[in-house]
Amino acid sequence: MLMLNLNIKKYGSCLRCTRHLHLIYYRLTNLTLLQNYGPNAWRIHNYLLEAVAKQSEKALEDLKQLTVEVNRERKNNQACLGCLLDHLGKQLTSLETRWTELISSVLQIEMANVALDAEIEKLNKREMELSEP
Repeated sequence: MLMLNLNIKKYGSCLRCTRHLHLIYYRLTNLTLLQNYGPNAWRIHNYLLEAVAKQSEKALEDLKQLTVEVNRERKNNQACLGCLLDHLGKQLTSLETRWTELISSVLQIEMANVALDAEIEKLNKREMELSEP
């Protein structure tokens, strides 16, 4: 039984050593790969990050330019609208003045018409009086 117990301990120890050797083997493989390809990998990564940064800066610049153009166009439209509103306001005032003048002349004509009607009626009565014997 002692022999079996000793073999089990040796087997367990051997198994741990094997696991440790596998771990060391994978670490050495990774270090070898890192030595061969690692120096260029970070350079490539930095190059890619710089390209992304340049694209982002260009997109930001384009967006700023578009914002300036939109604001300029809005300002011009507002200025044109302001001029149009001023013109329309003046035209409306002119039309209101003209309307007032026309209403005044219509009232004057109606008053003259009423006066003429009264005079015609007066003349008709006079004619009737003169024509009666």
